Amino acid sequence: MTIRLIAGIVAVALLAGAGVGISRSSFFQDPQDPDGPNASRTPVGPQRTTSLMLTVQLDANGVQVMQGIRKPDLDWVAPRNLADLPFRWTMHDAEGRPIAEGGFDPARMCLDPTHAGQPAHVEGDVAIPHVNHTNIKVPDLAAFDRIEFTWRDQVGSHPFGVAQKRALELR
Repeated sequence: MTIRLIAGIVAVALLAGAGVGISRSSFFQDPQDPDGPNASRTPVGPQRTTSLMLTVQLDANGVQVMQGIRKPDLDWVAPRNLADLPFRWTMHDAEGRPIAEGGFDPARMCLDPTHAGQPAHVEGDVAIPHVNHTNIKVPDLAAFDRIEFTWRDQVGSHPFGVAQKRALELR
């Protein structure tokens, strides 16, 4: 029984080695693949977009960007579920053209302006604050001039603040 077990293990190892060898041979590679024989002629892929991490404060008066940090090692990818997010942002260039958009969900909070400055509402074991802070990831684009925020509810979309790039302290 031990000999059959060892023979089985050796056979699996040999098959695995043959599979790796075949997969690495140029016979099965596309010549334009980055690892193919024509790799030096392969066009360079799209340039990556790094991120800005913005810390924002939200309350009944809108959104205020507290700080921004450049994250050169963190790639920005557009959110897939933008329609499900209650808060949205749109980056604009100096001419006012939108250049990127995204959204975020900071968690449940009270945006009633008559409740500003009051303690959080308590519903059961959940505290619903009137002020919230959250970090949002946005693309670090050279053409970025301003970022506009909107808030969406059952009625529609409402303007919720604007931040100019020149007013942000980016680290």
